[in-house]
Amino acid sequence: MSKPANHEVPATAPGALKAQLTKLFAHLNRGLIERDTEVRLAVLAALSGEHLLLVGPPGTAKSEIARRLVRAIGEGPIFERLLTRFSVPEELFGPLSLKALEDDRYERNLNGYLPMARVAFIDEIFKANSAILNSLLTVLNEREYDNGTERITVPLVALIGASNELPQGEELQALYDRFLVRREVLPVSTDGFVKMLGLADEPSAVLGDELKLSPALIEEIQAHASGVAVPADVVSFLGDLRRHLQKKKIYVSDRRWRKVVKLLKVAAYTNGQDEVTIWECKLLEHCLWNSPAEKKKIADWYESRIGVASKAGGETSSFERLTVGLEERLKMDQESRCQEIDNKGKALFFDGNGKPTAMLTAVSRIHERAADGELLYLAPSGSKERNETKNKYTKAQLLKNFSNSSYHRDYLVDNGSYLSIDDYIKVSTNHVSTSAQPVMIKQPYSNGHIKGRQEPVVSLLKNVGQHIADLDEQLKTLQERISEHLWLEASFGELALTHVRHGRESAQALERRLEAVLEGFEKLPRENSPESSKLKKAEG
Repeated sequence: MSKPANHEVPATAPGALKAQLTKLFAHLNRGLIERDTEVRLAVLAALSGEHLLLVGPPGTAKSEIARRLVRAIGEGPIFERLLTRFSVPEELFGPLSLKALEDDRYERNLNGYLPMARVAFIDEIFKANSAILNSLLTVLNEREYDNGTERITVPLVALIGASNELPQGEELQALYDRFLVRREVLPVSTDGFVKMLGLADEPSAVLGDELKLSPALIEEIQAHASGVAVPADVVSFLGDLRRHLQKKKIYVSDRRWRKVVKLLKVAAYTNGQDEVTIWECKLLEHCLWNSPAEKKKIADWYESRIGVASKAGGETSSFERLTVGLEERLKMDQESRCQEIDNKGKALFFDGNGKPTAMLTAVSRIHERAADGELLYLAPSGSKERNETKNKYTKAQLLKNFSNSSYHRDYLVDNGSYLSIDDYIKVSTNHVSTSAQPVMIKQPYSNGHIKGRQEPVVSLLKNVGQHIADLDEQLKTLQERISEHLWLEASFGELALTHVRHGRESAQALERRLEAVLEGFEKLPRENSPESSKLKKAEG
């Protein structure tokens, strides 16, 4: 997704650029409470050539932030306007040129108005009516303006829009979509309120030229940022996020996705990187939402993914699924059984005494035994209990249930006659019979089978090990890296550390499970081993 940098544009040393932007943030934040994120997003949007929308109640410094950014990009014409429902096109695009009208041309005098501005701030932008919208959309997206019969290119770098509320109505959705970066500006917290009350009234400090974002600097940044790489793990991350948003019915246009990648590249380049990382993707929560509730869903999803995705390919959840599959495969192999054979190759079955024999076959019938080993018999002939499938008796049970104590306690009544218990149990037709059961032992496997089972385990272990190594590498520098990151809040560092550590623990648990699976396959009985030399695969 990356392309070579434009080396015709000279590059400012990464350290110098980062230092300049850090000082610029400090200057723009002077006298503001809890507005650091808004300031950074405003600068990032401008450097990316994108527009910023600030939404929030009155009195939350939206206009002040916008005006400070306007001054930071102040080289060249600037434009500022407050819209109302009654605003007319002349307020944004200039009055009609009387001289042009004399020549039958419908043109506007653009000097000092939006089409000639390099940076602009429009307050209450969603008050724009239909007479303004079409031209405003063209200026924002195409950077062009139709002045009479002539379409001119406008020098606009970025427009900051502010509003007390989100747009209502379909006609404003196209305008809303033109703002790649969106930030909900909330009143200061309780702690911030105390600090705000203690602020001294000071005149605005003059921003030195060395800190301003000149046209040449912005051109340089955008040219070199185009060469920043977007590695496979980030591409995969963005694809996963897109699918997640589609599942949650959060619409993001293809155009917005392309612009997002450009913004991530600018963020990475200005932070001194030659490739985008997962950490820059934290900024996506400011670019992809349509409502504050959606922003939280995106932020929650992002946090759930920290320490999960792997540069080796895949992620913890996919590693987990593969591990479960391998564990089930091992269990299947371990539980598989074969029939034992003797040294002549004959299958062994258990005889009526529970001893292996080769004298029986799968169709042979043997005298059935109870769980305790006692032989089982049918009830005497002539009794209603003589039912082979339901009523089975040991010798003792026969005497208890069918002996005639008035004649002799060791005799049964069999078909109307007295018969001693010993004679009764000698008659084979009185026996409960069952199919001869094969002698089953563990299935042996060839070396090739075991090797084939182990290969995917070894491969997955390698990927999981690489994932753990990647996480270890992140942990070494993560907190410092995020605390010094131009575009991320320092407080995010501790959260990221917690998630990465948790991801590492989960990966290590998977590694231990895979090692157990590998050992389990190694311990499977093998063909041609002493204990498997008398095995025959069970039929069926």
